[in-house]
Amino acid sequence: MSKHPPEIPPVPPAEPSGEDQPTGAQGEEPPARGIILMRVLGWIALCARVAALAAGGMQPAAAAQANLAYDAITKVIISGTPPPPDNFASDADLIAKLPPMKMSNPTGQANTARATGLLTGLISSIPGVGSLIATGAAMAAGAASNAAQQHAQEEQQRQSRAIMAAGRLTSFAFYGDWMREKAGNVATISKPDEGVTLHVNYETHSYAEQRVDPNITTYTVDATPPPTASIVDAPVVTRLAATVIEHRPVRGYHLHGSVESSQDLGFCKAGRTNIDIVEYVSDLPDPVNARAAAPDPIALLTSACTPSTTASSFEPGKLVLYRTFSVHPSIAGDLIIASELGNFKTIEDRSLFSPPPGFTEEH
Repeated sequence: MSKHPPEIPPVPPAEPSGEDQPTGAQGEEPPARGIILMRVLGWIALCARVAALAAGGMQPAAAAQANLAYDAITKVIISGTPPPPDNFASDADLIAKLPPMKMSNPTGQANTARATGLLTGLISSIPGVGSLIATGAAMAAGAASNAAQQHAQEEQQRQSRAIMAAGRLTSFAFYGDWMREKAGNVATISKPDEGVTLHVNYETHSYAEQRVDPNITTYTVDATPPPTASIVDAPVVTRLAATVIEHRPVRGYHLHGSVESSQDLGFCKAGRTNIDIVEYVSDLPDPVNARAAAPDPIALLTSACTPSTTASSFEPGKLVLYRTFSVHPSIAGDLIIASELGNFKTIEDRSLFSPPPGFTEEH
């Protein structure tokens, strides 16, 4: 693939990237913040599941070149400003210094348990978000169910919002078609060729093993395409000035357009919604989305309300080191989802893909 795919429409000359980042306008908070956040994060979970399926279905020949490890930070920002490109180290330090969330229970143990279980099931596997944000959103949703505990509700919503804005750090490693994802004290290791998935708990020094016959016959079922919005303003792709992220040269793109829907659709609120996507793409192969497809700005914009992939919108098959996805207005106000990668390393051996010595197996 060439560095600048020809399928992208002609664009204006490159602009300084610092002036072209989508930002959310300040405004009043919408009601029932916790419930709205639950819907937002549910859609992120859908995107994550699709990415996980893509990783599991990679052909070894496509993935073999990606013996790579890196950390990912994902931020969910409501009515705020995304971090600038190449800010990974500062954001990772901010996450490390976050105080623990206070786990009060203002709405009763049963209500909170139901909310926590629902949200954890929806979003615990989100790359770069993970269980901590799942817990924060769950507590916000649980608190929102009882108006009599307004003060506790507002405090827990404030905490969960701060956690989501600061971001969640997740570590990824790839060796051939093997994949390791670690968030907090838990790592999931997938070895498709062996039919093995390991769940490693670094807090209890234990692991559980799941086995599936790698030779089992699988079938692909055509699913009904997700609903899409109608285009109001055709997408405009602008090339941004080339820069460096994590000591690697990257190419920048900005897509802007508007869509319209008669009802709430995914991230988008009923009516007109402005979409902005900013990406800085490297020459590294994308180990999760190894199957490249020609970029299609029209399809990208019409499906933006219900995204289903983490692949680059402009250079599919190449790894995105920085991305912001901005929806104005969304079902949660002005919404920005930002992701940034850092701490790149080359995997030299396979020991990272086995439980550490001394860990006991759970049965």
